[in-house]
Amino acid sequence: MTSCNTRDQSSKRFKPFPIDLLQVVLRQHFRVDLKTKEPILRCNSSRDLYPLTTNFIKPPSKPIALAAVTQDRWHQRLGHPGKSLLHSDLWTSPVLSTGGHRYYILFLDDLTDFLWTYPLTNKSQVYNTFTNFHNHIHTQFKRKIKQFQCDNGTEYTNNNFKQFCHINGMHFRFSCPHTSSQNDKAERKIRTINNMIRTLLSQASLPPSFWHHALETATYLLNILPKKTHKFLSPSTLLYNVLPTYTHLRVFGCLCYPTTPSTTINKLTNRSKPCVFLGYPSNHRGYKCFDISNNQIFISRHVQFEESIFPFSIQHSNTTLDYNFLSPPFNPLLWDNVHSSQPISPPNAPHPTSLGPTPAPLAQTLSPPSAHPSDPASNTQTPPQLSPQPTPPHSVPQQPPRTMRTRAMDGITKPKQLFNLNTTSIVPILKTPYLALSTPEWYDAMQNEFSALIKNGTWETSTTPLGHEYYS
Repeated sequence: MTSCNTRDQSSKRFKPFPIDLLQVVLRQHFRVDLKTKEPILRCNSSRDLYPLTTNFIKPPSKPIALAAVTQDRWHQRLGHPGKSLLHSDLWTSPVLSTGGHRYYILFLDDLTDFLWTYPLTNKSQVYNTFTNFHNHIHTQFKRKIKQFQCDNGTEYTNNNFKQFCHINGMHFRFSCPHTSSQNDKAERKIRTINNMIRTLLSQASLPPSFWHHALETATYLLNILPKKTHKFLSPSTLLYNVLPTYTHLRVFGCLCYPTTPSTTINKLTNRSKPCVFLGYPSNHRGYKCFDISNNQIFISRHVQFEESIFPFSIQHSNTTLDYNFLSPPFNPLLWDNVHSSQPISPPNAPHPTSLGPTPAPLAQTLSPPSAHPSDPASNTQTPPQLSPQPTPPHSVPQQPPRTMRTRAMDGITKPKQLFNLNTTSIVPILKTPYLALSTPEWYDAMQNEFSALIKNGTWETSTTPLGHEYYS
């Protein structure tokens, strides 16, 4: 038995094992008064954990205070473990966003699962985005990034990153080439983000080029959603130690009516106009609204929402929008004629127009509410609105006559052979070479490969060295 003195004029006697102030991992635990040396508290348990209770054997000579160590104190004792490891990855979008973005990069905290995403125009912005993010972490959290996990892409494996890593004492952990599983946490997070982007765009029938607005909203929602792996605490709670609120959340892509400031309109102008809700801006406490009439985005704090109406679903009622670019890539051998029913358009056929917003018919379909609830003029009758006058078509300048003559003008053409890459039959992948030799398709493929190796002189005939055996 060993003993130790405490601040409350008592001592603890126990076997030499580590203890905690709330739970003691021992077989027998007694709390002894320092003056009388008599036990005043005993903790019994049939298991390994012994909780401290108020079952006193004898009242102590002085009051006893049993204080618990807070989570922040343990965070300080353990040396502030946050931001020791960050995961990162870059995703390429086949669809150009309305903001001109082709990529987005993510940074994921390994401890709290807090997420940062930044849309990018080109890959050359990765290094500058990372340095700005590094400064953001150092300024806001007084922490330094110790380890950085990423893939083996050229946007990371370059001289700028290596020099920055050497100057700041960071350890870069790269995955092996063609081994994305080593960066699995960032890869899974990208799939989660893309699934949420697809859901947000699909429910509101928004064009695929609006994916960067859905990305910002998905990042915001993922950071405030509780996670089962963190005892149902959200990443923002673990990072900022503040519980998030959900009363301000609204349905993405729904119809909204932001209040127009009275200083920008006259008394006879409508106090609001129909817009589309596109998320929560990061630098404002408000809502991001897309003006249907002029295709502009502005931020407003006072907004009325119609969460069951989606303006773009009215516009695209006869159009099927494709969000497959957000899905993980397919294996071409396992793609079973997904687009076999779609005809192949000739090369000279005009390309379809982009799925941009056409405000004229949509603005005529939706009308703003009668008045704001807080507006004193809400009881007055709203004058009828005049239908918009059609604008005269602009005159197209006449182009100069064509002077260059091509072979197509003289009827000289060459037949163009179109190739269909869709597979009509899939040969199963066999596990042993003996089964492959019995399959005609695999046997022909191996025979062609063997003939090519012999024709190119890949192998040379040689004798077996002494002391060695050959294997067939």
